[in-house]
Amino acid sequence: SSRDFFQTFDQKVDWVYVDGDHSFQGCLDDLRGARHIVKPGGQILGDDYTNKPGVRQAVDTFVHETGLLLNNFYGSQYEICIPVV
Repeated sequence: SSRDFFQTFDQKVDWVYVDGDHSFQGCLDDLRGARHIVKPGGQILGDDYTNKPGVRQAVDTFVHETGLLLNNFYGSQYEICIPVV
């Protein structure tokens, strides 16, 4: 599962594309997991922001709790940039 992946993956990456579990909790868990493996200056990208209610709610919750900025483009695509500290 993606939960197992994020708990065991011990490297940092430039980006993660989230497009798995479209439920609110599943997507929110994936976003939180992705946040821990994306390098500063990297991106969390995903799909279905405008056409799956659980995804939109999860993305909105994630950006609210982290203070990160959301860029919604091409309708359902989204980008969340991880700032360089």
